[in-house]
Amino acid sequence: MKKTSITFGCMFLAMNAAYAGGDIEPVEPIHTGMVSEEIMEDSVHNIFVYAAGGYASLDVTTHLTAGADLKKSGPLDDKGSLYEAGLGYRFTENIFTTLSFQRTGLDFADIDNIYVSINYQLSDIILKPYIGLIAGYSTLTWNTRPHVPHAIGDEKLESTNDTYGVQVGLEHMFSEHWSLFAKYQYLKYDHVMDIDRAVTNIKHNSGQNILLGARYAF
Repeated sequence: MKKTSITFGCMFLAMNAAYAGGDIEPVEPIHTGMVSEEIMEDSVHNIFVYAAGGYASLDVTTHLTAGADLKKSGPLDDKGSLYEAGLGYRFTENIFTTLSFQRTGLDFADIDNIYVSINYQLSDIILKPYIGLIAGYSTLTWNTRPHVPHAIGDEKLESTNDTYGVQVGLEHMFSEHWSLFAKYQYLKYDHVMDIDRAVTNIKHNSGQNILLGARYAF
């Protein structure tokens, strides 16, 4: 009786398989999704370096006394070229930060900025737009005296102060590691050159920068 039950049981299973067409659907491994997530995480490159160059337009104002004698228009130059290099870290697909060095070259002076930025980026668009806040330290160094010296020249040829501002940009990835970007910056600072005991002064108040560059992500 026991053997007969086993025989009928096997026949019943075989008939069910035949009725269902004999197809047995494979069961996917439970860990497949976990492996895909790990691969995606490994493909994210968090650290990047970049270099860029561009154009700067400055807000320069001056207060001149009747006896002041500037060296032609050089001290009031308000346009120049600039370059920038930096290191960045991407916390998520949407948030990244940078540490940057920037130099603007003018006829009579150079402006050096060291700053950090925190940025929010839209990652689901081909040209990935972003907006960021900037804070740092700025130095303006005069390469030569901006005026014809009087009997006493008591001006300081270097000005240092804090800088802050905003930036907006676009980034396009064209490989796993390389991308191109463009950005606009507005930076606020307060560089003052006092001449002849502050009777005359030249002020660099702010700068607007346009930069194009490339990033390499590790």
